Amino acid sequence: MENYKDITSRMIEIAKNNPNIRFVKFDTENNAMNGSDFQTPAFIISPAQSVMNENSFIQYGFQLLYFDKMRQELDNYDDLLQESLQYILGFCGVLDLDYKVVQGVSLDPFLYTHDGSEMTGHQINILVESQYNFDKFKSPFYGD
Repeated sequence: MENYKDITSRMIEIAKNNPNIRFVKFDTENNAMNGSDFQTPAFIISPAQSVMNENSFIQYGFQLLYFDKMRQELDNYDDLLQESLQYILGFCGVLDLDYKVVQGVSLDPFLYTHDGSEMTGHQINILVESQYNFDKFKSPFYGD
């Protein structure tokens, strides 16, 4: 079974490998953006709903956000949307080499204002699959 902390640590490592991304954090979107160290371009990894199924698999859920600040003229909107698609898809491709990333998710563009600047990018919710096999003799819930 893949450990949740190991998966999130690997995700942070992958995002930090991109030299164009200046801010990488595993946190909620609001906490990350309101931190004193926040800067763009940013890649934020947040926990999302996880799923367990009948085949002894758990799918850990994550929300990925990549975004950058638009120029004051707002003339780089489409360039930033294209860049955010490439970075998120590239990230998921590398993550899929280490773990099974469940396919069939949508990339949602967004635009919002933060600290007086317009920001744009994409968000995606992904599931990372891992097998779990509980041994009743190792579970503290089973008892003696």
